[in-house]
Amino acid sequence: MTPALLINGSLKIALLFQMGSHPKQEFFESTVLSTLVRGLPSGNDYTTATSAQNWDNMQQIAYIAKNAETDTTPLYRHTTPEDHRDSLSATLAGYTAEGILGHTCTMQQTGMTALHSLSNSSGDFATSITALTGFSTADPLGYGYKRYGNQLEDLTAVTESGVTLECNKVFGGVLWHITYDGVQFINNFAQGRHLQMSCRWRDSATSLEHIASEAGRVRYDYTTGLDKYPAYTHMGSPVVYSYIDAANKRLVTKTIPLEYQPNTAETLGGSGWNPVLYDRQSCRKAIVYDYNGMGPVFRYRQIWYFPAAAEPDDICQMEASIHLNAGFTNVFRYHPGTGQLENMKSIWFKNGDSGGFNDSDFGITCYIFSDSSDHCLGLVARDFDDGGSWERVTAINGSSNGTGSGEFDNPFNVLYLLNFQQYQPGDNGYYYYLIVGDLNTVTNKTQLLFSSKESHQW
Repeated sequence: MTPALLINGSLKIALLFQMGSHPKQEFFESTVLSTLVRGLPSGNDYTTATSAQNWDNMQQIAYIAKNAETDTTPLYRHTTPEDHRDSLSATLAGYTAEGILGHTCTMQQTGMTALHSLSNSSGDFATSITALTGFSTADPLGYGYKRYGNQLEDLTAVTESGVTLECNKVFGGVLWHITYDGVQFINNFAQGRHLQMSCRWRDSATSLEHIASEAGRVRYDYTTGLDKYPAYTHMGSPVVYSYIDAANKRLVTKTIPLEYQPNTAETLGGSGWNPVLYDRQSCRKAIVYDYNGMGPVFRYRQIWYFPAAAEPDDICQMEASIHLNAGFTNVFRYHPGTGQLENMKSIWFKNGDSGGFNDSDFGITCYIFSDSSDHCLGLVARDFDDGGSWERVTAINGSSNGTGSGEFDNPFNVLYLLNFQQYQPGDNGYYYYLIVGDLNTVTNKTQLLFSSKESHQW
């Protein structure tokens, strides 16, 4: 058994992996992307690049392929002394070609949006997916994965029983906010936090651990919160769809996962401005609200699609991670079989290895986090041996990472649901339940789930 490290700032959680044969190529086939950004260097001269520039009003436009791929075409950047213009043509009359920005798709693929060269009455050009004031559509430029300009958030939201859930399309549709009684539960200090799913596997050929995630690339610079970074630097997995299915009381998203670790992305040809997309995989979720008419009970189903199975000797890991603001320092474990509520705070603060605790045989157990005002989040799951889909719960206390307990503060507390089963081709589904309210509500709803457990999907 070989230890692998999951890194959150300075916090390292030792997990176990078995080295196996090299995974099938189809299992993690990837495409290196270029991040197409637009800026306004002077006057009305919009210009594009695929890395950070010292321009005003920098905005991400789209992800396009860095290299030539099947059904792609080069996107050229041209210039005059007064203007810049992008085109699918290698030459433009009156312009000097500067080089290739990347490669756009000639046909619209899943999750992609059309790119256009826009122009205004002054003859200025700008590349965009969305409309720009004073500009009209000029030439088509192919297709790419939409980015969100200078936005930190583009939310799909639903409210049920006094609880609001909001998924953020900028970061792959992750569950970005859980808000109840004026309190926002989720920690969004950095990419890699939030409430999301991720998947990891070991590449025995390079001894590197590949980690793809719903949110996208993680930021390892933890000097300040995500809201303090220029929005055009944010990387996030492309969203295929994000919507509310009111008829069936579901919040639904689908994402194409990006590489999570910068060092692994580099081995695949990526870099800080070139994330790696696992384009033959997808991750999607359906959050059923008011589950079985129970009010603030949310059934969370996450599904990871693989085009091929893992090799027989490979042990892979699926995660569900829930990062909470550091104010949630009261931790309980509720045992519905006995009605016992166990205070875990002493274990929570005294465990020297991970700053938390591990539970690899929990049957059906509810872990409850609460703040000092009795705002509680309960996670109810069922382990693999008891008919569920999870093998381990790991709880981490990161409350000592500086001061503060807000949405974009570094301190956090986190629960990981972990599964080490081999992945099969097609959909691999995992279930758990979230309950929001006070301590009495969470324990009562957990008891109701337990009492009718055979009728649930786990």
